[in-house]
Amino acid sequence: MHPEERRAKIEAYLQAAEFASLEELAQHVGASVSTVRRDVAELEEGKSIRRTHGGARILQPKTDEFVFNVRDTHQVPEKESIGEACAALIEPGQNVIIDSGTTCFHVAKHLGEKVAQVITNSLPVAHLFSGSNRHEVHVSGGVIYPRLGTLVGPDAVATFSRMHADVAILSGSGIAEDGIYNSHALIVDIQRAMIAGAAKVIFCIDGTKFERRSTFFLCDFAKVDVVVTDNLFGDLLSDAAAMLTGSLGMLPSASLGLPMANGRPKALYEPVHGSAPDIAGQGKANPIACILSFAMALRYSFGMGEDATRVEKAVEKVLADGVRTADLMGPEGGTPVSTTQMGDAIIAALDASL
Repeated sequence: MHPEERRAKIEAYLQAAEFASLEELAQHVGASVSTVRRDVAELEEGKSIRRTHGGARILQPKTDEFVFNVRDTHQVPEKESIGEACAALIEPGQNVIIDSGTTCFHVAKHLGEKVAQVITNSLPVAHLFSGSNRHEVHVSGGVIYPRLGTLVGPDAVATFSRMHADVAILSGSGIAEDGIYNSHALIVDIQRAMIAGAAKVIFCIDGTKFERRSTFFLCDFAKVDVVVTDNLFGDLLSDAAAMLTGSLGMLPSASLGLPMANGRPKALYEPVHGSAPDIAGQGKANPIACILSFAMALRYSFGMGEDATRVEKAVEKVLADGVRTADLMGPEGGTPVSTTQMGDAIIAALDASL
């Protein structure tokens, strides 16, 4: 493709989508990221676009076309899978905040009648639930931003600042080792209010957003409870996240599939670590990830949320008491317990909670 033709195609794409990453543009025009980076620099000199960190933004859109619809044509299979997996994490009767991103819209489509209340600044999400008399829908105040189909401004921030929900479901335009990013200044403050008002925070982010830092830093991972993403990056992320706790032996996992006839997902639960054949039979393995995987099974496959919480609290109690397997020993030293001793301690804490 001739450079001028390629640049015209890039500009036309940005006119429709308003913002895109270099990777997204490279895929669209069938060129390398480095080639697209040079094209973007040329277009910026012509004052038609502005470069951003890792992408580009159109300066003067020629149309008021609904950007939400344009963006909802990107990564559709991944967004659908993420939407189903995230919806499976929501328990019946919960109150849910739903962000205005297109991936969050796919989550909303799969919530069905599970949620009691929906709180949102997304016009497409509000419209999705508007025909149902089984949901109480709260739509934020604010000014309509037509190109994104969302309500923004101080009134939107104020709405979420005085709301409380069981779960907030959000998306971002970038995720890196230091946290979550978003490219829209008008949305960042709203998302921060959503995070502050929720007991549990779930981010739904497809794999194209990984290792991308957009214009605005949204939050670090201390404010995030769950990241739902497509399988390749989810596998990498789960291994990396396990080490944040100090050991692969600490992190459970759930592979959640499509809902079955009973409404619960097909599922496989397992620790993120392997079978560790090098220490087999030595009593050194940390059983916590396996025990917490069972807790996830209780919650998501059997609807036994209270029992799952009891198991998790028992693990927390044992760790707070200073019980450690060898993989969790710190520089202060001490005597590690065996696999069996750790399991016995958790069972004792569980029994004591009855």
